[in-house]
Amino acid sequence: MVLLGVSCLLLSTCCILISAQKNGTGTEHRTTHRGVSRAAFDESKAIRFPLTAHKRIDRLRSRQIPLDPAFGNAGVEYTLPIGLGTPPQYFNLLLDTGSSDLWVVGTGCVTCKESKFDETKSSTFEYEGQDSIISYGNQNSGEHVLMKTAYETMTFSPNTTVTHQRFDLAYIVTEQVQGSGFDGIFGAAFPKLADLPNTVMPTQNLIDQNVTTNPSFGVELNVNDDGGEVFFGGFNMEYNGEFMMSPIQATNSGDYAFWVINVDSLMVPGTQETIGGPLGPAMIDTGTHNIMLPTAVAESLASYLADEEVTDQYGGTFFVPCNNQKTVVMSFNGNLLEIPARVFVGQPSPMTGWCYSTFTSSPPSEGVQTILGNVFLKYYYTVFDYSNPPSIYFAPTHQEIGIGGNKQ
Repeated sequence: MVLLGVSCLLLSTCCILISAQKNGTGTEHRTTHRGVSRAAFDESKAIRFPLTAHKRIDRLRSRQIPLDPAFGNAGVEYTLPIGLGTPPQYFNLLLDTGSSDLWVVGTGCVTCKESKFDETKSSTFEYEGQDSIISYGNQNSGEHVLMKTAYETMTFSPNTTVTHQRFDLAYIVTEQVQGSGFDGIFGAAFPKLADLPNTVMPTQNLIDQNVTTNPSFGVELNVNDDGGEVFFGGFNMEYNGEFMMSPIQATNSGDYAFWVINVDSLMVPGTQETIGGPLGPAMIDTGTHNIMLPTAVAESLASYLADEEVTDQYGGTFFVPCNNQKTVVMSFNGNLLEIPARVFVGQPSPMTGWCYSTFTSSPPSEGVQTILGNVFLKYYYTVFDYSNPPSIYFAPTHQEIGIGGNKQ
């Protein structure tokens, strides 16, 4: 999920392969293929959360990604239980790496059907009172949330809290946002995207208040769309796979906004042939269900999977063969990531005998045109690392997906 009206000029970066192992003390040791090491983290100070999956039509989205139910693109979103107030009132918040705000619905929203935070029942509520508005989608989508800012104690578990956490209390939520299956949003991008300046995000407060010691979080989404987990303060050390690391691209002002990496291209395995040309900046977004690609790349990918020319005839959604055994190679700045076709194949179509694609074409834009959403992320253990410089780590979670070596 991406906030409206935020764009950035992105810089090029490089990728590094690393491996992760756990020793008997619970301390992380990582050895990279290029001699780069990462700081160890204290696993005893990490927080492990279950993620609950909710199937729905993806109303709240970053752009006009076609998600008409007629095309079989019912989305899956992932929420985590967070408590606000003293005593805590619990809410299911959408884990969203495409935005940076923390908000819940308040009692002032008379039309909202979601769970509502009642400040009169909390002894630690501090009202700041600034009005703010967050808009999602595009200028005409009508996806808006009007809020007032406040501070509150935030509960991650019965014995794990952060105090004086700034958050937004929604009092007007437009119909397009309501009924989305969550009570609010847990934004986990960078502070630059927050609706108000000088906002300290929960992920930073965990570090500042010595709740966790490592500025990263790991996300694993189950392949069968029935849940997952998020691991604040590092990543799940029970996972012992090989990771691929890519630094996050900075804006033209030198700071960071979205979790954006540089992707060279999609390629035909065993060749130097690209599928549809270069990709460029790609956003890693747990708040988006599908994969979004530039139109030329999406059409070429559909044609490659179908063994025939396919054009964008259905508003950005494509039909592809269901039982597809092909492989696509994604090049991340010189490193090769093999992706089986089933990552790109969605639900069967009763009209054609083929399946709907999990990727859609994006309209022309000066901003990011490639988004890797949950249909991609559920095949990878993903670590979002706020260290300086920030990075993302990917590791396959399914035996059919592998990481190749450097391009020759």
